[in-house]
Amino acid sequence: MFPDIDTLLRPYGVKALWAMPAFGGGLACRDEHLETIEDWEGKKIRAAGRWQSKQVGATGASPVALPAADIYTALQNGTIDCTLISASIYLGNSLYEVAPYFSDYSFAGNALITMVGIDVWEDLSDEERTAVQDVSDQTTIEGTRTLREMSASEIEQVKTLSEYIKVSDDEMAKLLEIWDPVYQEAMGEVKDEVGTHFVETLYSFTQ
Repeated sequence: MFPDIDTLLRPYGVKALWAMPAFGGGLACRDEHLETIEDWEGKKIRAAGRWQSKQVGATGASPVALPAADIYTALQNGTIDCTLISASIYLGNSLYEVAPYFSDYSFAGNALITMVGIDVWEDLSDEERTAVQDVSDQTTIEGTRTLREMSASEIEQVKTLSEYIKVSDDEMAKLLEIWDPVYQEAMGEVKDEVGTHFVETLYSFTQ
């Protein structure tokens, strides 16, 4: 994906060096597990952003927009029934105290990309650019491996602090099928050739 990312970022005067993806997402609920997709219907679920709200709505649930800092109180007060959340945030914010039912969907989250200004990059010699790129590539690989290991460790902690279940592959497949029109809609907003190739590459990982 990096050639596409570089091309998309270039008009903004920056170059991508390495990326750090997040792993281990799930659904934390205050009263019960949502073991099947049908269980989502009618629930008030905190979602982040327009597209995640569309995903929640596609299941029959009601998306609720809330700042991250308000999730704990909203769960405690019943303003929301559940929240889409990563294991690290679930643990870091002690959400197991107010949402003890954690359904592990193993969602992947955003990739944080470290960038450098094009002017700085182009001031480097060929040898320096090669060295920086080699280190950056290795950082992506090793960082991804490390974050996967950390995610697995966090899930083990979640298991000790919550009523934990792992959602079945069949239910995950149903969810992806329900979400597919949302993915298609998002992809349809991208019109340029490079952007289209980029989102199609990302989309291929849902198959």
